[in-house]
Amino acid sequence: LRVIAANLCLLENLDLSGCKEVTDLGVREIAQGCTRLKSLSLKDCSKIGEFGDQALVQVGKKCHDMENLNFYGIHHVSDSGI
Repeated sequence: LRVIAANLCLLENLDLSGCKEVTDLGVREIAQGCTRLKSLSLKDCSKIGEFGDQALVQVGKKCHDMENLNFYGIHHVSDSGI
């Protein structure tokens, strides 16, 4: 994900659904590097939120054009992450 974030800064849509090894760190990298994201699917990425909601908070802070954020099946998200 670090390579995607570093090289695809104009990326608007990213679907990581079912990627069981995606972590908060990876999502944070994407949020910081791909600030033009409009759609991000993290459906069933079960490692998201294991260490708090910082990854989703970063998406909210960095991706101002976000229209669709799918985190269905992520069980470690609290209200602050939303």
